[in-house]
Amino acid sequence: ASLKPTYLRNLRADSKTVSFVKGQGRKQKELKDVFAEGSTGRTDYRRCWDLWTSAERACQTSKGLNAVLEGTQPSILITILEGGVIHESIDKLSRYIQLNDMIFISKSKTPDQFDPDRFAIIRACENDEYSNIIDEDRRLNRETIEGKRAKVLMIGSKLADNFKGKWYVHSILNLTTFERIFDALRRRGKLPLEDFLLSGQKPDEYILKDVEELPIRRNRLTGRQLEVVEQWGGSIDQQGIHCIKGPPGTGKTTTLEELIYCHTRLVNTGETIVTCPGNALVADLAERFTRVGGDVLPPGGYLMVVGHPSLVQPKAHRYALFTYLSVTLMLMKRIYYNLDKYNKLLEKRSGFTQINQIVEQTINFEEDIKKMQQLPCPPTKIINYLEEIKDSWENLWTNHVLEQVSGQTSKENIDIRRKLTDCIKEASLWSNRNTLTKILLEGAYLVLCTNSQAMSVILCNWPFKYVLADEAAQCLEPETLLAWRPRMVKCCLIGDFEQLSAIVQNQEAKEAGFGRPMMRRLDDAGYPILMLDEQYRMDAEISAFPRRYIYNNELRDADCIKDRTPFPLSAYEIIPIVGEEQVCKEAGTNQSIYNLIEAEAIREWIASNIDIINQRDIAVITAYQGQRDKLQSILSEYPGITIQTIDGYQGQESPVVILSLVRSGGKTIGFTDELERMNVALTR
Repeated sequence: ASLKPTYLRNLRADSKTVSFVKGQGRKQKELKDVFAEGSTGRTDYRRCWDLWTSAERACQTSKGLNAVLEGTQPSILITILEGGVIHESIDKLSRYIQLNDMIFISKSKTPDQFDPDRFAIIRACENDEYSNIIDEDRRLNRETIEGKRAKVLMIGSKLADNFKGKWYVHSILNLTTFERIFDALRRRGKLPLEDFLLSGQKPDEYILKDVEELPIRRNRLTGRQLEVVEQWGGSIDQQGIHCIKGPPGTGKTTTLEELIYCHTRLVNTGETIVTCPGNALVADLAERFTRVGGDVLPPGGYLMVVGHPSLVQPKAHRYALFTYLSVTLMLMKRIYYNLDKYNKLLEKRSGFTQINQIVEQTINFEEDIKKMQQLPCPPTKIINYLEEIKDSWENLWTNHVLEQVSGQTSKENIDIRRKLTDCIKEASLWSNRNTLTKILLEGAYLVLCTNSQAMSVILCNWPFKYVLADEAAQCLEPETLLAWRPRMVKCCLIGDFEQLSAIVQNQEAKEAGFGRPMMRRLDDAGYPILMLDEQYRMDAEISAFPRRYIYNNELRDADCIKDRTPFPLSAYEIIPIVGEEQVCKEAGTNQSIYNLIEAEAIREWIASNIDIINQRDIAVITAYQGQRDKLQSILSEYPGITIQTIDGYQGQESPVVILSLVRSGGKTIGFTDELERMNVALTR
């Protein structure tokens, strides 16, 4: 069904427009009805999310198809070989198509109609998920997946062999996350933390154990922040869902950092996964948790980022599983080869002819031990074996030579040879990619990845006990579930559902509550939420509106706000602009809007104040991509200024923020009619 959905089966060959066709013949129950009484069965829960996820996928597919027809979706020319194998390597195609993309192939760059037999999905040629990532014979090229191939899997009535030759490929939709959501929802048995998730059951009052003895750096936390960490650490063995609401500027990331500090000193390695909505956030957390002087992880401990090399941010490559595998495999294969080589020399009784290799091998052992000790997950057993063998290596060869003279076997040699054999067996395990992946996962204090990656082939069956979901309010509830495992103990949802959540394109799904994050749903059901209630970012005049109208006066300014050094500008300024917005007509702009008069007014304001403000302290944000593009052009003389959409700037801050609203009245105020978006805009 996932390969040939109803909305493609019914697509006629002469279709020139595509409309959203809902459903597969089943009634779709609205989410607000499913949870109306605060309880539901696991079957209804799974079926509900399954149906609305299918509806959202159908909507996104129809939009992708229309983008192909309109010519706004870029295409690339490829050569299809026998069996559907694509001649070009994946790295050459990565700007246009990705693995698991649904595609349409045509002979023209811009097709004017669709043939149902020309739809396909891009799959990897190999079965193993990392076989197209790791090159076992040399270091991984971290920028590309060099030389590896993908294939097209046709989902029409014709096989790929009917489409050999050159074709233009048009990407419609990436199916990876959708497929993983379906896989997670269609698992049998009881849901993880089911009583809390479905029935609205609230956790009993957590019995906090020895709070004063917990490994907490109390001097780094304030009142509510400390309460969050104490509640988590003091109830580490008790089941439950912890919801931590972090309004803007309240130190949410600092709280998470200190929670991780406490958590990793209470649990075993291989038990904890930290998820984020995107790879940029994953990279930021990896850097933050491993920064020099931070000491977030226990001494000698490591974290690991799991993700595809083409998607993991470059600054996170040093922590990535594919890097750990590449470096460790190369070293362990060489060690295995050398040990096996010298073991065979001993078996051949070649002591007289190879005596000169005693010194050489001793030096090699010392170098290998140093290199292994620098690995993120050092093979302790192999290091100990080599230390013992190295110290006895000279005696081994001396006794070996004497054995050939006397014909008697030395007891010392028997023991050393046994250790050498055991070391070779251990090195062979560390030289196997699948075994090594398991070893690395078992040894990591934290596994960091996106929500989608938590259901990848590598992680989907790993028995995590603890899930920490950062920016959980930006995720759909089915996405949050991707990291959950049947026997998990705790989940910590960290975010702010008063800010932007996941984008839902299907209007019916949106109205039904598909876009409501798990945190919001639990809050609506009366589940206890711990809110960080002191903000350290904004001047009191700036924070006044969100404190009162969004956070119901539950948020307050920290004392340090009052003691700030006076800034050369007033805290809040409103500049009215007379000028109408216009619609972008360029290809690829999705008819976004812009306001040139307003953009020019922003340039003039910056020019008149640039002498008293460093341009790197200025951020210009707007709700529209069209306005962002115009501002980037108009403000090109100020390269230090950050220019971003409101959505793209969530989670960031700047000393001076210019908010370009673009709209000038009329029937609609567009994107700015969402309170969550305006909350982000006004609190940067």
